[in-house]
Amino acid sequence: MAVVTEPAGRRLRLTEVKGLVLGAALLVALAGCGAGSGDGDRSGQAVRSGAPSPSAQAAAPAQDRLTDRWWLATQPQAPDRELELMVHETACATGASAEGRIESAVEYSDDSIILSISVRYRGGDQACPGNPDTSFRLVLDEPVGDRTILDARTSPPSKAGTGRPAGL
Repeated sequence: MAVVTEPAGRRLRLTEVKGLVLGAALLVALAGCGAGSGDGDRSGQAVRSGAPSPSAQAAAPAQDRLTDRWWLATQPQAPDRELELMVHETACATGASAEGRIESAVEYSDDSIILSISVRYRGGDQACPGNPDTSFRLVLDEPVGDRTILDARTSPPSKAGTGRPAGL
């Protein structure tokens, strides 16, 4: 069993170390979107400050930005060359729609179409009251055919569903 020794000599179990690491991660996450700190928003809404610049976000690998959620608004049919999606931005965006900021990448194979959907960050300080779902029409280069639509946000990619995911 791995152990870490505190300065006072008390040995910590691995489960205690994991708990401390998770606690620290939670504090860091809360600090990134903490209650109004006096910088701008006086409404008491959480404000995200110090967020990565749009250029830094654009430089990040696409997989690092795939935290936004999406689902099929309607089940596609074989001849369809367009998909109707609903996109939910998970970053603080002061409750603004993601319209005009949705980015997509599509991979085609014989048995699937894999979608990577993300939303560009708005920039600046943003309140975190929650964001609306945004409709998005994705034009495909090929008809859907009998292929499965997959979400690249998960590893391995998972089957895309219809209907808003639980917990949003």
